[in-house]
Amino acid sequence: MPADAPAKKGANKGSFTKGDPRIRSGKKGRSGRKPDAFKALCAALVSDASTLKAARAILDDQKHPAWSSVFRAIAPYGYGEPTQKHEISGAIDLTVAAASARAKLAKLSAAHADR
Repeated sequence: MPADAPAKKGANKGSFTKGDPRIRSGKKGRSGRKPDAFKALCAALVSDASTLKAARAILDDQKHPAWSSVFRAIAPYGYGEPTQKHEISGAIDLTVAAASARAKLAKLSAAHADR
């Protein structure tokens, strides 16, 4: 559809029907949550002594082509990933949230006192 063409008019504007080729679902086995078997396999590989030995050998040689990839994969597990910093600019008003929290707390306290 050309960019300058007017949008469709009528009740069916933008609606999808069953079997519409524009509806694409994920590929079976390649989308969605990773299966538990995959997680178990990864855990077994990471805890395997030969995997750790191979990773150590790669990390001992900084000229190894896979050094940076292995380092980035393993480094966060040494001391933990650094805390991500988020910066907010502008004024922030938390009075509404605090008042709402106080009201909820008062309601819970009253309900608990009735018991």
